[in-house]
Amino acid sequence: MESLGYIKALDGVRAVAIILVMMFHYGIIGFGWLGVQIFFVLSGFLITGILLKLKNEETFFGKKIKRFYARRSLRIFPVYYLYLLVFLLCFIVFAVPADFGYKAPYLFTYTYNYTRTFEGWTLTPYFTHLWSLCVEEQFYLIWPFIVLLTNRRALKKVMVLLILLIPVLRFLFLLFLQKDALLDNGDIGDAVYWNTISQADAFAIGGFISVIVSEGKIMFHKWFVYISAFVFFTYGILMSFLQNGYDTNSYFFDLGYPVANVAHLAPVFSYTIANLFFASCLFFLADVFINNKRSWASEFLSSKVLVQMGKVSYGMYIYHWTVMMLLKRYVSWKNSLTNFPLYLAIVFVIAYLSYILFESFFLKWKARFA
Repeated sequence: MESLGYIKALDGVRAVAIILVMMFHYGIIGFGWLGVQIFFVLSGFLITGILLKLKNEETFFGKKIKRFYARRSLRIFPVYYLYLLVFLLCFIVFAVPADFGYKAPYLFTYTYNYTRTFEGWTLTPYFTHLWSLCVEEQFYLIWPFIVLLTNRRALKKVMVLLILLIPVLRFLFLLFLQKDALLDNGDIGDAVYWNTISQADAFAIGGFISVIVSEGKIMFHKWFVYISAFVFFTYGILMSFLQNGYDTNSYFFDLGYPVANVAHLAPVFSYTIANLFFASCLFFLADVFINNKRSWASEFLSSKVLVQMGKVSYGMYIYHWTVMMLLKRYVSWKNSLTNFPLYLAIVFVIAYLSYILFESFFLKWKARFA
C-alpha cells in the first residue's frame, strides 16, 4: 500500500488548523497556535507519503528530486512571493511597513524564522506569521533526501531518533538562550519555537505514521487516540495548575498550552505531546479511509465547507493577519466572538479568489511533473 490517494478528511484537518490559528491571532483562544503544530505534523505525513510513492518509481534519483521540487514550488512560491512583492511595492512607495526593508532579505530567502533570536526584534503582523512557512520550506530542503536515499528500516530509525532527540535539543537551546540572557522569557520561548530543528520531531512523527500506513502491517486501534488525548489534556491541566493554580478561565483559554511558554520545561515536552496527539488523529483518519469505516469525525471533517476551506487554507494563512489589520484600520473593526464568523468568511473569500484567479494558473503546470 504505497499511496493512500486523496483523503478528503485531511482537507478538513487543514480547515480546523487554520481556524485555530485565526482564532489565536484574533485573541479568542490562547491555544490556537497549536494549529501550526497540526500543519507541521500533517506536512510530515503527506510529504513523506508523496516521497515514498516517488521512491518506488523506476527512474533515476535526479528526476525524482526535480519532480518533487517542481511540484512543491508551483504550489508554494507563487502566492507567497506575490504577497511579499505587494509589500515591497508598499514599502517603496509609502515606506510601510517601516521595518520591511530590514526583514525583506530573510523573508525572500525563507530564513525569517531565525530573526527571532535577534535583539530588538519587533512583531509586524503583516508577515510575522510567515515564520512557519520558512520552517516548512527548510524541511523540504532536507527531508526528500532522507526519505529517498534510505531504506524503510533505516528511515524509521531516523524518524524515531528525531522524535527522541529533538526534545533534548530544544532543552539545550533553551538553556543556551537563558544563559546568554539577551532575551526575556517570552522572546526565548518564541526563539525556541521558531527554530526549524525544534519542529523536526513534528515532521518526523507525521512521517513515521505515513510509513506505517504505507506498509499496511500495523492495525490501528482507537486506543491510540484515547491514550494520546488523555496525555495531552492531563499534561495541559497539570501545566495550567502549576502556573495559574485553580484559575479555570486561564485553563479554558489556553488548555495549559500558552504560546512560547518556557516555564516547567514546557518546550521539552509540550510540543512532543501535542504532536503525538495530532499524529494519532491522522492515523485514525487514514485507518477510516483505508478500511472504509464510518466515523462521525471523518464525516464531519469531510463536510463540503471544511473541505473547501482546507483547499485554500494556505492562502488563508498568508492573508488572514493582513486582512484583520486592514479591517481594524479602515472599518473600525473590533475583535469579538460575534464578529469572528464574518472575519473568517472574508478571509476565505479572498483566499478562494486568490486560488481561482492566480494560484490555479501555476497549479495547472504541476501536471507536467506528474
